[in-house]
Amino acid sequence: KKKREQIEHKNLADTMVYTTEKMISDAGDKISEDDKKVLQDKIEALKKVKDSD
Repeated sequence: KKKREQIEHKNLADTMVYTTEKMISDAGDKISEDDKKVLQDKIEALKKVKDSD
């Protein structure tokens, strides 16, 4: 059961990363460079946690 929860959390993190990256891309110039940087830093932090099994 614990392994299943880990897999579900990893899948959720993957979805969050993909969705956020797509939103940043789709928004283009509507998002300030500072906001993009903050979001990209958070995405990278999430990727590191997700991949540190």
